[in-house]
Amino acid sequence: MPPAAIAPSLSAGPADRTRIPAAEPDRPAERISRVRARLDVPERPAAGGLPGYEVTWRREPERRPAAVRARCTPAGIADAVGDCAGRLLPVPGGPAGATMRVGPYSRLTAAYRGLLGAIRERGPTRRGPVREAYLTGPAHSAPEAPTTRLVVPEHEEDAA
Repeated sequence: MPPAAIAPSLSAGPADRTRIPAAEPDRPAERISRVRARLDVPERPAAGGLPGYEVTWRREPERRPAAVRARCTPAGIADAVGDCAGRLLPVPGGPAGATMRVGPYSRLTAAYRGLLGAIRERGPTRRGPVREAYLTGPAHSAPEAPTTRLVVPEHEEDAA
């Protein structure tokens, strides 16, 4: 029983003492499930090294975001549209390293390690943050098989 439920259980009358713990049966199972999912993600490379992620090097085209979202009241629609339009800035193109990951989003860590390790070996310095492109999501594929493309832009002079 979680500590937050112990005090109400102890201060409850005899009839209520059995009802409070009965309301908590799923919480340990949820916690165990989350811990198992975290343990399933390797924190250190196994003896054989990192899982194989093919890293490709190519020139990425300039991209424009497809959508920007905002919340507003009906009276604030004009301001929200103006703010969103201002955020639709192009993502610059240029040389980049990329890899694909097929599997749950909770296990993207290994793909990041493979991609960033390849970049470190190659020597270029990163130019900007890693971009994630969700090619298929859980709504369009099996829950364990969404496809994500990770892209890391690099400096022009390092790519030569």
